[in-house]
Amino acid sequence: MLNVLMGVAVLSLPFSMASSGFLVGTFLLLAYCSTAAYTAKLLGKCLSYGRPNAGPGKGVRPRTLQGRDSAQTAAFGMGARTFIATLFSFELFAAATACVVLLADSLVALWPSLDETTVKVVATALVLFPTTLPRSLAILSYASIIGVVSMLNLIAILFFNGLSTTETPGSLWNPAPTSVLPSAWSSVPLAVGLFVCSVDAHAIFPGIFSDMAEPAEQFPKAINRSYTFLFFCYVAVASAGYLCFGSGTLPEITQNFAQVASYNQIFNRLTIFLVAINPACKFALILGPVNYNIEYSFHQWFPNTVDSPLTHTSSIGSIPIRFTTSALVLIVSLLFPRFSQILAIMGAACSSIICLIFPVLCFWRIRAKVAAMGVDPGAVTWFDVVAGTAAVFFGALTFVVGSYGAIMHH
Repeated sequence: MLNVLMGVAVLSLPFSMASSGFLVGTFLLLAYCSTAAYTAKLLGKCLSYGRPNAGPGKGVRPRTLQGRDSAQTAAFGMGARTFIATLFSFELFAAATACVVLLADSLVALWPSLDETTVKVVATALVLFPTTLPRSLAILSYASIIGVVSMLNLIAILFFNGLSTTETPGSLWNPAPTSVLPSAWSSVPLAVGLFVCSVDAHAIFPGIFSDMAEPAEQFPKAINRSYTFLFFCYVAVASAGYLCFGSGTLPEITQNFAQVASYNQIFNRLTIFLVAINPACKFALILGPVNYNIEYSFHQWFPNTVDSPLTHTSSIGSIPIRFTTSALVLIVSLLFPRFSQILAIMGAACSSIICLIFPVLCFWRIRAKVAAMGVDPGAVTWFDVVAGTAAVFFGALTFVVGSYGAIMHH
């Protein structure tokens, strides 16, 4: 479960801590990890209602509430499913844009003489777009291993670098000037979007839930362990990076690595190179569902021109669609060239709804439907009422504050 939680957002954690200060940053991480863990367990309860003799109540659940990804449909109907699918597509499109920006930033960090805009255009045309053409992405699915290795290596090198030098900035022995409270409160809204983005993996949790032998017991325990470890790991990474570089912490911590001459340059360049490979391998996987939805719609309109995405071979008609989506991603990456801004938009506009608000609404709606069908939905406590209300309010506040921070970020 940790491999789906710890993504490229780890790169921005030190910058988020620098933007919010130790006290506010740690509080935000604790609040988002706790709330995300709670809503993830609510999502598990929603899915439990569709399993025989499982979940909060007793008895066999109605078949209308069964299914791996039917929580939103069972709760609010097909309209909600369409809304969430659209939100997922937007989130994936933003993630693909972040891949382009991260790839370009990493290559420029390795070779500063390169032009960032040129790198984005060339990389998208020659590297990223071609990976979207094969219908089957089975080979690229192994790229998740590269992602895990890249993030673990990044964390190890961050601490290794900080302990290997006494020169400031860049040292954990002689930390750069830091602040307990935000040096500028206007930078906190940006950190809000970045922090919530780093704890959101709720779109993946239904698949993990369905693969468990006893999900009603195993899933909550796995969530508790994962988010507890995630909180302490994130605080350590964010604090270490902030201590090393202080107010000079950049949106991607690897950009700071390239500026410290006393660091081991071989290790640093290898780390940055792995970070660059990660988005290159995942671009097609991330953009795949977006292309699938578009191609499916076009197949309904032009069945003789665009093959169904369910087929195993690509058609000529699908190439312009995939080229267009890749080109749009490139254009957006040129309009929004900051990695931190894209992640903040993802967090504020998408994660606040998917991760914080919607699981609570689904849980209460499905409980009401189960009770209306004459099935005991299980007892509810005052904690569920208070925590659920707080999660929805927190999500709405995150949406407003985080969106403002992402839009106003310069």
